[in-house]
Amino acid sequence: MDEDKPSKKFEKFLYYFFEIEMTLNESLFQKIDPYTVKELPAHEKPKAEEMLIEALKEKIDRRWLYGIEEINSKRGYSFLLDLFNKEKVIFNKTMIAGNLLRMDIEAPVLDFLISVVESKEVEGTRLKALESLYWMVGHKSKDERRNELFVSLLFRGMTDASNKIRKNVYDKLKDHFEMRIFTPRNDSIAKILEEEHTREEYQDAVLEFKERVEAKEITTFSVEKVVDFINKLPDNSKTITISDCPICKEIPSSLSADMSAEESLNEYKTKLETTVIFAYYEPSLMRCSICGRLYDYDYHYDYYVSSTSDEDEYLTRIDKTKAIIKVKKFAKDYEFKKIIQCKNFLKIDY
Repeated sequence: MDEDKPSKKFEKFLYYFFEIEMTLNESLFQKIDPYTVKELPAHEKPKAEEMLIEALKEKIDRRWLYGIEEINSKRGYSFLLDLFNKEKVIFNKTMIAGNLLRMDIEAPVLDFLISVVESKEVEGTRLKALESLYWMVGHKSKDERRNELFVSLLFRGMTDASNKIRKNVYDKLKDHFEMRIFTPRNDSIAKILEEEHTREEYQDAVLEFKERVEAKEITTFSVEKVVDFINKLPDNSKTITISDCPICKEIPSSLSADMSAEESLNEYKTKLETTVIFAYYEPSLMRCSICGRLYDYDYHYDYYVSSTSDEDEYLTRIDKTKAIIKVKKFAKDYEFKKIIQCKNFLKIDY
C-alpha cells in the first residue's frame, strides 16, 4: 500500500473535521462521525493529530478538540493541557477541561470545573462544566474525594439561583441514583425546582429527594411480596368515581393501538404512572395518581418471514385481583431474582 497517498478513511477525516460548516446550535455528532478518527490507520493518526493541533493554535473549535481527545496520545494531552493553561476565555477553557478529563480522569482540571459551576458565569458555560463533571460518575478515579465530590456538587446545584442549573442537576441525580422509574408523575420536587422559591425551599426539595433515595429497598423476589405491595397501594376509587377523576374520565376502559400503522397510546399512558415494572419487558402495571385505579399495559410484536410485522399496544383498566393474576403469570414464566421498591413504585428484576 502507498503510505504517501491518503487512505479513504483519512479523506473522510478531512471532510468531517475541516470541510463541514457547523453552527453553535448544532450537536457535534450531527456532523461528526464518532468513528472517523478511531478508524484511521495507525500511520495516519500522527498526521491527523498534527493538523488538529495546528488548527487549534489558530482557533478553538470543538470538532478539533474532539479529534485530539479521540486520538488520545501523550502529545495531544500535553498540547491540550498547555492550551488549557493559556486560554483566557472561560467557555473555551471549560470545553478544553472536559476533553482533558475524558483523556485522563486525573487531569488537574477538577477544581477549575467546580469553580465554574459555582461561579456567576452564564448558564451555558456552567452547564458545559456540569456535563464534563457528570462524565466522572461512571469512570472511577483513584482519588475517592473526586468520586464523591461530584454528587455533593449536584446536591448544592439543586439550590442554585438558575432554573436551568437546578433542573439539570436534578436530572443527573435521578440518573445517578437510578430514580427515574421511582419518580411520581406529579413530582413535587421538580415543581419546586422549576419555579422561583427561596433557597430554604430548594433545600427542602433536596431533603425530600434524599429521603426518596433512602426509601428505595432491594429485597429477594417473591410473589407474596409483590402481592402485598399491590394490596397496599393507596386506593381512592371507592370515594372518587371515574367521572369525578380528572385522569380516568379521559381514559376508556380498554384501548389498543396498531403501532405499525403509526397509532399510539401515548396520549393516555403519559397521564398514568408505571407502578410495577417487569425488567426488560414493556408489559407493566400503571396507576392513576389521583384515584389509584390500576391499568394493565401490554406491548406485542410479531415479525414474519415475509418481512412484515405486527406491533400493537394495549391499555386496560383492571382491579387488584387481575393485577395479581398478571404478576403470578410473569413469575411463573420468568426467573426474577429481586424486587426494587420505592414507596408506590416497584421494579421486578433479575
